[in-house]
Amino acid sequence: SYKIGIIGYGHWGKIITNVLVQSGYNNIVVCDPAIKEIEGFGFPIYDDYKQLINCDKIFICTPATTHYEICQFFLNNNIAVFCEKPLAILPSEITQLYNLAHTKNTALFVDWTFIYNDLVIKMKDYMFWQKKYPSLIIMNRLNKGPIRNDVSALYDLSSHDISIITFLLNKTPLNIQHKQYNILGGSQNDTCISTLDYGNTQCIITSSWAANSKIRTCYFNCKDETLMWDDYQK
Repeated sequence: SYKIGIIGYGHWGKIITNVLVQSGYNNIVVCDPAIKEIEGFGFPIYDDYKQLINCDKIFICTPATTHYEICQFFLNNNIAVFCEKPLAILPSEITQLYNLAHTKNTALFVDWTFIYNDLVIKMKDYMFWQKKYPSLIIMNRLNKGPIRNDVSALYDLSSHDISIITFLLNKTPLNIQHKQYNILGGSQNDTCISTLDYGNTQCIITSSWAANSKIRTCYFNCKDETLMWDDYQK
């Protein structure tokens, strides 16, 4: 079976490891200098990600600022990569990584979780078959923490909604504007208001980890009806 390497055994590293084990994958090694053992599993643990060079597949679950370097290393060695979002911090780095994957004919997959959500897929099908594409989309992704020190709320939260909208409309935006705020005084901007112009569809996205309540509401204003999706209240 495939030898799989997990780099970073924090929140998402643990989730991905559990999913892989439940899916029947047991030839797993983990790289995380902060841990000495993995409760419930006897997987080997390494301190340096380059020690996972013999793996067939790599899952990168480290802070976003490290993604570019780690992805580049494994793609250069023709090893398929699954990377948590965002793929990198700079657009130029993202382009370089995709070009490298293409050159090496190696898979590079970024985990945009919500485009695999059953309700999002149903909405896409509904819009397509009913020919009801929204003229206005409003999305709110608010919560109290967790506070990130590697990326802003734009990269951490708004990016999910941008991926959802782009998936639903099957378009890339013509124009994007972001206004970011640092309300809590941390190292990263914790609040962002974005506007996106997709031509016939205008979008407003509000995201923050400085809110007192968790809110996940999305409104799709079509010609004669409004679709509402609440990913928190279900």
